Amino acid sequence: MKQSIINYLDNIKEELFSLCANLFHLVGEPLQEIQKLLEEQGFSTTLEPSLLKGEIHGGKGPTLGFFSGYPTPSQNEIGRWKLSLAQSISLGAVLGISNVIEELEGGIVIYCYPCDQESALNESGFEKIHGGFLLKVGKRTCESSGNIPGFINNSTLNRLFCHNLKEAGIIEIHGARENIVTPLAGRLSHLIPCTSPIIGILDITPEEDIQHLRRGQPSPADKKVILRGSHAAAFTALDIISKRDLFREMIQEFQESIEKVRE
Repeated sequence: MKQSIINYLDNIKEELFSLCANLFHLVGEPLQEIQKLLEEQGFSTTLEPSLLKGEIHGGKGPTLGFFSGYPTPSQNEIGRWKLSLAQSISLGAVLGISNVIEELEGGIVIYCYPCDQESALNESGFEKIHGGFLLKVGKRTCESSGNIPGFINNSTLNRLFCHNLKEAGIIEIHGARENIVTPLAGRLSHLIPCTSPIIGILDITPEEDIQHLRRGQPSPADKKVILRGSHAAAFTALDIISKRDLFREMIQEFQESIEKVRE
């Protein structure tokens, strides 16, 4: 199944690269562009003025959610750089795993929302999601973190994601100290098991990379991190949906963490 995911993402990589550039430059209609890619892969979608939800189900198995903010004019260049790459990775991951979803009998949901309007998310439906990914991009790859009060980091998801990053070719992974998660991640982590790692850019600094995007095209480093990050996230979703022992481990850890918080 992993090879099927890799092959599918290789076929649509140019669409992901184009989306990344458009998000950075704030051109076009990003939600409509994402919606088109999702629907072509069989997702059902709901589009509101500032929120896109896409979902696909292959059966009654575990459902995993990807939560991704996209850039807005309120962001500076470094903010738009981080968000445009993270959104492209999240979309690549859900499209990749959806390519094998019928065989897995599980489900995938993606929420795309303006980065400065996290309140657009209606958390009332999240009880149907069994685990959540809030992916980020930065200068260095870092594990998921609990560096804000109230964030519950699911170590099972974090461990699997780090393993799959290495399998995808991102070897150097730093600790969580540099990773500060968003308030949304904090709220979600009390509802479902969550991980919020940083995927680091390779072989180039963020400032050098932004120079490429200013010229209208993602750099080779961007393309590498989009594909490798998408692979790692899709492989982690594959692990959780297809291996029930890992799914049970993730859920048990979450339940124990919630009980400790309530004590």
